Amino acid sequence: MNKDLGFLGSSTDSTKLSNTVSGLIVTFAGIIILIAKKFGVEIGTVEVSNFAQGVALAIGSIWTIYGLVVKLLLFLKNKKTEPTL
Repeated sequence: MNKDLGFLGSSTDSTKLSNTVSGLIVTFAGIIILIAKKFGVEIGTVEVSNFAQGVALAIGSIWTIYGLVVKLLLFLKNKKTEPTL
């Protein structure tokens, strides 16, 4: 089941994440790593991998919560409009 991603979706296929959004995620991750190195934090491949997994987990969690909220709101809206017997 493919879901329309709205403004996060690709302009050619709204069910896929836009290249712009994907690029921003990678860019922000790179900026955070660069800033950490400027403050003397040594970052190796393991740390980068862990960071990437953390970012993916955070995005997935936010997306899941968003989906649950939308489902709940639609459920409540539909329940409100159903006739009662």
